[in-house]
Amino acid sequence: MASNKKIEANDIEGKDQVNGDVTVNIADPNAKSKKKGFFSKFKNKDKEKVEKPKMVSPFTMFRYSGVTDRLLMLFGTIAAVAHGAALPLMMLVFGEMTDSFVSFGQNMTVDEMIQASMTLEKNMTTYAYYYSGLGFGVLFAAYIQIAFWSLAAGQQIKKIRKNFFHAVLRQEIGWFDVNDAGELNTRFER
Repeated sequence: MASNKKIEANDIEGKDQVNGDVTVNIADPNAKSKKKGFFSKFKNKDKEKVEKPKMVSPFTMFRYSGVTDRLLMLFGTIAAVAHGAALPLMMLVFGEMTDSFVSFGQNMTVDEMIQASMTLEKNMTTYAYYYSGLGFGVLFAAYIQIAFWSLAAGQQIKKIRKNFFHAVLRQEIGWFDVNDAGELNTRFER
């Protein structure tokens, strides 16, 4: 009689075919899920194998970019390099300016000191022009960098969303029964 019974956890099987008895099979509630302690979180991390996401090549990543997008990204990258090179250039100008301060007034007479102060003033004016030019160059390069990369990204996102919309419209009617109506809008916003 025991061999005819199905084993299901905490479920009533119904009447037995042989003698009409109702059988109730009770399973151990701890068999399926054991209580996990605080430190069990740390032990299971070693056992769980997390699948690494597939690596995407740069060519695959920019597959929706056109010729204009690639040109915008190229000029944006050149502007980013110029923007990044400005700080070392400013350090060089600052070093030259500091050297001119240090060399000023060493072993000079009063007449030489007056002439050197005029030279120092001209040098400081030149360094101020260098700093102003570098500041304007940094401002321009940063604007070009961000604007061109943002334009390229916007155009690529527009193409991706358009392709996604057309792919959704090509789905069979059953796909719309499974997925929510607002899910399409949510996916477009991201």
